[in-house]
Amino acid sequence: MWTTAHIRRQLAKMASTKPFSIRDFLAVGGRAAVDQAFNRLLKNGEVIRVARGLYIKGNAPPPSLMEVAVAKAAAFNRTIAMHGSQAAVRLKLSEKSGSGQTSKEHVFACSGRTSSFRFGDQVIRFVGTSARKLLLGDSKPGLAVRSLWHLGKKICTMETVSQAIGSFLRNEREVWNKNAQVMPAWMQDLFLSIGRYWQEQARLEAKFAWLRAMQQEMS
Repeated sequence: MWTTAHIRRQLAKMASTKPFSIRDFLAVGGRAAVDQAFNRLLKNGEVIRVARGLYIKGNAPPPSLMEVAVAKAAAFNRTIAMHGSQAAVRLKLSEKSGSGQTSKEHVFACSGRTSSFRFGDQVIRFVGTSARKLLLGDSKPGLAVRSLWHLGKKICTMETVSQAIGSFLRNEREVWNKNAQVMPAWMQDLFLSIGRYWQEQARLEAKFAWLRAMQQEMS
């Protein structure tokens, strides 16, 4: 009972209504004691189980799928980001979210090993992903890197890369340039080709602007 009382006090101090992990309470007692305490709290309606090892307060609003995914990853000190298949769809490089993926399966790129768990009638799947692919997170450069990596060398062309990075702002282009080392060689080669194309376009635009200015002076 002491463990239950201690957990109640800790819950009362929590201002957040987002999901939390039972692992956050293991400091107050052994795993068996904490499990028993949460079973009591669950029966009393003081907490609600939303996924394996994850709970919300009894008076908290239902969590979103993203909140559950973030809480699950945080409980194991893992990093998650949008999977390359979904990033490719968002950037309009692909029409499919991934092979075998159903409308009730939600895939995230994740540090560590591949795993999955249920959230209601949904399945959240963490796909083990290298640190290089996760380095830029869900920023525009990060989404572009993972989407192109997912599509692969055989599919990606200069047009594909141009579309992936076409909406970048100046600071996002700088981030992309500074982190070129995270990309595979074939992606770097495509980007260098695009860079040369952009430079040539800029040179031609400057030349045409100069010619127009000269023509206006002469007219």
